[in-house]
Amino acid sequence: MYTVDEDGSVTPRERRVLAMQNPYGTPVRIEAPWSTPENPQTQDGTPEAMLTFGLDDAGELTDDRYIIGDREMLLANYEPVQLTPPAEQQ
Repeated sequence: MYTVDEDGSVTPRERRVLAMQNPYGTPVRIEAPWSTPENPQTQDGTPEAMLTFGLDDAGELTDDRYIIGDREMLLANYEPVQLTPPAEQQ
């Protein structure tokens, strides 16, 4: 989520994500993107968690996925945008 320059300054990385409220209403667990077969890693979320998926420059889903604690935390880190459905982009 952040980049560090040669002087050690940390700045938020510009990125786009698709986020949705945990649809299950119960605690969730996902396999973390940094997980490996040799070192499995998971990430846990509450019923209020936001499931977040990375988007590339073309708006396609990437392998990046993670959990953000809740809507308030999501909005503290990302600015919402209104997406235009492909049929309306002409």
